[in-house]
Amino acid sequence: MSLSNLYRSLCQEQQSRTGLSIRQVASTARLSPGTIDHFLAHGGTPSYDRLLAISDALRIDRLRAQIALQVLGCPGSYYAPGTILASRLVARLAEAISHPDNEPEEELNSWQTEAILNQAEQAVCKGLEANRQIKQRFLALGR
Repeated sequence: MSLSNLYRSLCQEQQSRTGLSIRQVASTARLSPGTIDHFLAHGGTPSYDRLLAISDALRIDRLRAQIALQVLGCPGSYYAPGTILASRLVARLAEAISHPDNEPEEELNSWQTEAILNQAEQAVCKGLEANRQIKQRFLALGR
């Protein structure tokens, strides 16, 4: 499925979830209702600026959409808890890495990058496992 079709599918789902009409989306995006309808219903390919305007009008998180559509290739994954967590992690990590105290002085080579990514992956997996264990204990108390 093309990237344009993936975005259209996500926009259609988000429109359904938000209950926004074509006119409401068009008004917020400052585009004509025909432009919105052509994209959502008939498969038109809007310009990048128009796609951003439509996505923003539908309250689609740009980073989460990129992860769902360009990394995972699945519009439905936009709503998955893992994708929501991943988008928050990317934003937080980008902010932390760009801090002057943390920013690498030079480009890292592949083994350095891989070592850092492995540590980050292990930390996230440990955090998720700890969360599962806490949830299981909490649910066991209710029995």
